[in-house]
Amino acid sequence: MPRLPRITKSRYSLTSMKKEEYVRNGGTKCPFCFKKNIEGGHIEVDAGEAFQEVQCHDCEKRWRDIYTLIDLEEI
Repeated sequence: MPRLPRITKSRYSLTSMKKEEYVRNGGTKCPFCFKKNIEGGHIEVDAGEAFQEVQCHDCEKRWRDIYTLIDLEEI
């Protein structure tokens, strides 16, 4: 039986550099595999912060986006 290629941990590890790039690019690509096939779930809001679970459909990694209140406008 042929061996499957081993995926190194570093390729799919979340480093501070990957996190910074993900935030800088507005969360449009998976911070693990850098593909755009990501989907966010519902957003939970609590005391000026919001949280959203996100999943990549290519590498199947999951993470949580964290949003903070930065401004408001009158409507």
